[in-house]
Amino acid sequence: MKQSVNIQSIAWEHISSPSNEDVVQIIRDAHISQLDAELIVHGDQGPQFVVREEYKIILIQVPVRETRTKSFENHTIRCIVLKNRLITITSRNIPALERILTDCTQHPELYDHDSITSLSFAFTIIDRINASTVKKIHHLLKRVEIAEDAVFHGNERKMVEEIAVLSRDVLDFHRVALPQRGVFQTLHRQYNFTHQEQDILSRIHHQSEQMWNTLQVLHSSMQELRNTNDSLLQHQENELLRMIFSYSIITVPLLAVINIFNPHRVGATYIDTIIFWSIIAFLTLLLVAIFARARKRRVL
Repeated sequence: MKQSVNIQSIAWEHISSPSNEDVVQIIRDAHISQLDAELIVHGDQGPQFVVREEYKIILIQVPVRETRTKSFENHTIRCIVLKNRLITITSRNIPALERILTDCTQHPELYDHDSITSLSFAFTIIDRINASTVKKIHHLLKRVEIAEDAVFHGNERKMVEEIAVLSRDVLDFHRVALPQRGVFQTLHRQYNFTHQEQDILSRIHHQSEQMWNTLQVLHSSMQELRNTNDSLLQHQENELLRMIFSYSIITVPLLAVINIFNPHRVGATYIDTIIFWSIIAFLTLLLVAIFARARKRRVL
């Protein structure tokens, strides 16, 4: 699917799920070298920034939540920056990019600047996408805080799966943030950008650092949360074992002698019947009391 937007003299073409023939035609029209064409065709070589005299190629990765697996998967946006033309290619629909495209169509004045270039426009799109990713990371941070509160309110067992899901999400974001941090970290030292391009690039670099620092905090928090939850669960298991052991110490001797008072044996008396059922009632009440105590202490 192809969509087009014009911002002043800049033409933005976005192509989602293109065929091989479409990709080959784009490469030919842009006069991209065979070596650089590999980046466009495959697009799975991680974040890249390639500068040539006729064009520039930018590859960034975006975390997108998959509804089927309920996890974040990294999808690549391939940007081809020409003199007055920007082409973005994705293998599937990326919500953050679709929102920017809609926003450009409805409110082009928000992106319209006198000194706009196709590269500064590409940086602006990346800036908006990074802002969306930062929001997702902050949402993830709130989920971690909720999990921490739940752990310390006796919901350790319920949080085992949630902590595992949170850990997976943090790792997914790590796989996005770390490579892109390196890509935008030294660009301003390697190439000469316009003043506007430099400003937006500095903001992108700041966002990359912000994402990385927040993820580092999240990673440490998840390790501490996992260790704390495991310790609380281990304590509960030990407490349950102590209760079971205490019950067995009382139960085993009584079960060993209870057959003596079996009311169905030959010569059993009324007293034997009373003693037999009293022992049964005592063991039953003791089991109920241990179960109630375990529930009160959230051991079960």
